[in-house]
Amino acid sequence: MPHNPSPYHQITASPPPPPARHYNSTLSLWLSVDPMADKYPSTSPYTYCANNPVRLVDLDGRRWVTDDDEKIAKDMITMALEAKLKNSQIITSLKIFMPACPLRDFLIHELEERNSYLTNGIKGLEKMGNDPNLLFHFANSDKNTGGYVTWLQLTKNMIHFNIYGDKISTFWHESKHIQDWLSHIFDGRLGLIFGLITKDGTQVLGTAMTADATPEQYFQFKQEVEKSAYRSEFSFDPSDFFNGWLKPAFLISHINGDMGIYDN
Repeated sequence: MPHNPSPYHQITASPPPPPARHYNSTLSLWLSVDPMADKYPSTSPYTYCANNPVRLVDLDGRRWVTDDDEKIAKDMITMALEAKLKNSQIITSLKIFMPACPLRDFLIHELEERNSYLTNGIKGLEKMGNDPNLLFHFANSDKNTGGYVTWLQLTKNMIHFNIYGDKISTFWHESKHIQDWLSHIFDGRLGLIFGLITKDGTQVLGTAMTADATPEQYFQFKQEVEKSAYRSEFSFDPSDFFNGWLKPAFLISHINGDMGIYDN
């Protein structure tokens, strides 16, 4: 991902979700403000389903930016669930038909690790979609540009993210970076942060270095961040890593943990 040595500390954590809203069925109105009201400034924050309850349903006021974005997120979750099922079936077959040996143990461990990444990715996407203060939009980028994330502060608590990618596995990869940031997995390690920074006037989500970190520590940290995302992406769609430029990226990250120039 794009990076810059200056950290940006404005946002440190995602606040807890708001309490359930109370609804007046007689008036067809909420009695409290829609948590996504900033998405629709022309609509009253107390209105239910934009005054169209016949066609629309809104259980808690939380949505992705558009229906297309929600569909992409659901497609990723579906693909991840299918990959988990396939991995589990292979694990069962290995245990039944392959004699106990180091190779069998390695394959089973590998598939179980992939399922762990997939499980965390599914939970992460669900958390992204359920957070009333975070809005997400998937946008297309060309293959040469690769994937990255930009963000815009809408209000004091509301942030809008654009997740750029040229294919669905890239969206998964970049979403992993967001999930890591929201979970604070890499915060505060070796004087390094993983957070929101500014690059060339554009606000970008990426790795950053604090003043007390050495270049070697920063490089090691960035490798760890990217290795985690590539490992998750490989678990999501292994075919990408054996078709084109991603093959050496996987071999480097998976075997040696050294991402080199593969830092998208």
